[in-house]
Amino acid sequence: PTSLKRSFRLPGGAFTVRAVDWKALMCYVYPSVFVPALGSNAAPAMMALIKVAQRVQLYELDEDDLDELDNDIDTWMAYIRQMIDAGIVSPSFSTPNHHYIHHVASTIRSLGPLRMISACCMERTIGDFKQDIRSKNDSGANAQNVLFNKAAIAYATRYGLANDDDDDDDD
Repeated sequence: PTSLKRSFRLPGGAFTVRAVDWKALMCYVYPSVFVPALGSNAAPAMMALIKVAQRVQLYELDEDDLDELDNDIDTWMAYIRQMIDAGIVSPSFSTPNHHYIHHVASTIRSLGPLRMISACCMERTIGDFKQDIRSKNDSGANAQNVLFNKAAIAYATRYGLANDDDDDDDD
């Protein structure tokens, strides 16, 4: 985008960094701020990873998109392998989560776009629920009560049953 009208939660800051914050940093800030400062070997690999992050957020992907996705993943993985072989990056960098990138295109081919099957859009809502669930002794019952109360309020509001009148007069 030509302008960003939001703030980013940065790692190490006072607030929890959520996946949506990482996604925004990866897709908008990294390509414009960090990639130009990278060396000639790292820049194409980083751009390949950024394109993977951008492409997996699409609502529709055709076979050409998936082929490009596979190529970008291969570019990133080859770069990381090169860095590990050169001793620049520790072999412990290759975690199971990093390995799962190999399977993104086949997952999309099987299940459809990740945007349609992920819970990422619910992340902030889950955070709101977690904030309301305060019981340390019986968190299951507390969670049930919080969910029930929120559902009841939403139902009452939707059907006009909620009383928005705060005063005590009889109108």
